[in-house]
Amino acid sequence: MSNSETTTDTLDPKQLEQTLIDEANKKAEDRPPEEIASMMFAMYLPRFFTQVDTLSNKDLRRLVKALVETPLNDEPYKFHSPAAKEAFNIGVSLLDSKYVMIMHTYSEGNNLEKLHEAATSEVDTSLDNTQEEVNENGV
Repeated sequence: MSNSETTTDTLDPKQLEQTLIDEANKKAEDRPPEEIASMMFAMYLPRFFTQVDTLSNKDLRRLVKALVETPLNDEPYKFHSPAAKEAFNIGVSLLDSKYVMIMHTYSEGNNLEKLHEAATSEVDTSLDNTQEEVNENGV
């Protein structure tokens, strides 16, 4: 029997929650940041969807604008409902998690070089090749 199993019967809910948080933090110390970010993303995404489904159209517009402007806008956002405020906070955590996962992906090996090449290469916008591709595909 582990230590947490023996003490759960004698702790009040706040102590139990703190114990569980401490145990999760100990487990997280041994994991790389991208794995923690992935776990956070998986945990928060369903809650975010639940909160977004409860918002009005006006609150949804405010939420999208606030998430896009974060962290560039220094003014605090004024949400009209607790659900919108919670959705915003969860959304910021999701964006942070995605950032960590994306940076990890592009920081491995020569992926940064590929990203740089893609960003600096010229995009072919001519229509010359399009007709040939259409004829080859039979569409």
